[in-house]
Amino acid sequence: KAMLPATHRNKRTGRIPNRAFGDDAKGWALDALRRALHPLRTANKLGYVLFQLAPSVKFSDEALGDLAALPRALPKTVVAVEFRNRSWFGDRTDQTLGFLRDHGLTYVSIDGPRSRAAVPSLPALTTATAVFRLHGRNFAGFLKQLQGKSPTAAEKYDYLYKPEELEEIARAAGALNGRAEQVQIAMNNNRSDYPAINAIQLKQMLLEDWQPPDRDALMRELQERRAKQFSTRRRRPRAA
Repeated sequence: KAMLPATHRNKRTGRIPNRAFGDDAKGWALDALRRALHPLRTANKLGYVLFQLAPSVKFSDEALGDLAALPRALPKTVVAVEFRNRSWFGDRTDQTLGFLRDHGLTYVSIDGPRSRAAVPSLPALTTATAVFRLHGRNFAGFLKQLQGKSPTAAEKYDYLYKPEELEEIARAAGALNGRAEQVQIAMNNNRSDYPAINAIQLKQMLLEDWQPPDRDALMRELQERRAKQFSTRRRRPRAA
């Protein structure tokens, strides 16, 4: 708390601009992040680290400087950057992608609502790793945010992709196969079981020989594991 700007120390809510933090605070945050990532790294389960910029973060020298520092702060890490402001695109698209490529930063290709006010769905590759994040195409939820309202995550991402929409995404991801060493796809249409449903459909489209696991068999395996763990805890001797 002592590292917060004095004007924000006693506030429970509200945004704090990045420039308000000193080097000590930024260093502490990055060190905490590195420690948190260590178990995933040692288990070889760290795919990438996502830096999702706030919608208010526009193209600027300050933002570019912050991004340029990330690979040094997180060495030997796939650092993925997701832009949520249109100022990074349009006439600046080539400049934005070139900057990411020159600094070893992975561009996040998003799929979201179709609107002139939204970030474009632009598949691109700036490192050996391709990242796609699918937010759903719920225009009503997106419009609420544009109007200054505070829609919940369920309201913003309440969207079940249609098969033809997933086929479009599968083609875009498949086009990078062979150019990218790995393609990471994350579902962020966070409502009910929508992410799981669409992820299974998309995986079937991308991997012709893949079949979804048997749900009943998975539930039996989970119950057996829980029973074994419970039995082990009951047999564990208590300290005198």
